[in-house]
Amino acid sequence: MSVDSQAATTAGTIDISRASRKSRSMWSQVWIRFRRNPLAMFGIVVLAILSLGALLAPIIAPYDPDAVAPYDALQGPSLDHLMGTDDLGRDVFSRLLFAGRVSLLVGLFASTIAVAIGALLGSLAGYYGRSLDSIISRITDVALSIPILPLALVIGAFIEITPVKLTLILAAVSWMGVTRLVRGEFLTLRNTEYAEAARSVGVPNWRIIT
Repeated sequence: MSVDSQAATTAGTIDISRASRKSRSMWSQVWIRFRRNPLAMFGIVVLAILSLGALLAPIIAPYDPDAVAPYDALQGPSLDHLMGTDDLGRDVFSRLLFAGRVSLLVGLFASTIAVAIGALLGSLAGYYGRSLDSIISRITDVALSIPILPLALVIGAFIEITPVKLTLILAAVSWMGVTRLVRGEFLTLRNTEYAEAARSVGVPNWRIIT
């Protein structure tokens, strides 16, 4: 191997090492800031407990969530039934654990879809501006003017609710806030020096937006 090749390899290794350290440093700063917020730490602990309970539901649940026991109906909390039983005698605690699986998945996917839609529309509106910004902003304002909960109830009244449909309904009524937030950020970022420099050297708009 020549001296130039060795030098190039060494330089590449150093660059990768620096990038790796920078990435670790960034995430360390994020964790330090997150850890300083008591409400954020409390929230992540609660979320971790709920997620763990849903994940281990088949192991933790003391009863079959769908097992009907008419003679045990409407019992209060006890050692046998930690949260009591419902009107069909089913164990509420077991049903809660298994229901958590559906709730967490619906919430996760609904949030992911809403953020994706909001980020896309907000970035396009903020970056291009003018007529496209006006159209997207007016659509967002109209959507924000409609009460979310009544709208979701009306939509749910006309279709059979399944986890997939519920996910889509929640995503359809949740993207507006993300759109306005991302649009505001892009109105500032599109005029920064590095964005102008990227445009001046011919970088495509979609890459700058990304």
